[in-house]
Amino acid sequence: AQSDNTLALGVEADLLRTSSSNLPMPQPGAAPGAMAPRLTSSASSGLHLTWMETLERPSEKGGKAIRLVLSSYDGRRWTKSETIVERNDAFANGADFPSVTESLDGTLYAHWLQKATGGKYAYDIHIARKTKHKWQSLGVLHNDGIPGEHGFVSTIPLRKGIRIFWL
Repeated sequence: AQSDNTLALGVEADLLRTSSSNLPMPQPGAAPGAMAPRLTSSASSGLHLTWMETLERPSEKGGKAIRLVLSSYDGRRWTKSETIVERNDAFANGADFPSVTESLDGTLYAHWLQKATGGKYAYDIHIARKTKHKWQSLGVLHNDGIPGEHGFVSTIPLRKGIRIFWL
């Protein structure tokens, strides 16, 4: 049976319900047309939800940019949405979503796909780390030099950092 406490983007709120509250789940601040939702859990702060938003950029090549957005849930409310990265060469794929992983020391890491030169379907995995209140790009995750399809990332939180696997 479907619960009446359904989080926007299709995540069941029953998984998040606390014993002290049966109130409907508040919604994260996703813009209309948001896509590629990915929900991850963390021991320290509850949940992290990432999604992508398309931005109109008529003055830039392609006329559009993609923004990767994060909101975290602490069991009572979603944080204000924050931009992790905003790029006109970010790659939106209906099957391969960006995400955030929290290491056991509380550091947040994000990954996303970015178009690369050398082929119609060439894209790279980029990674960033949140330091204090700012996202810092750590660059391309792989170093194989092949202009191909890199993606389908899985992560495991470690005490300091994360372990990353990809195709």
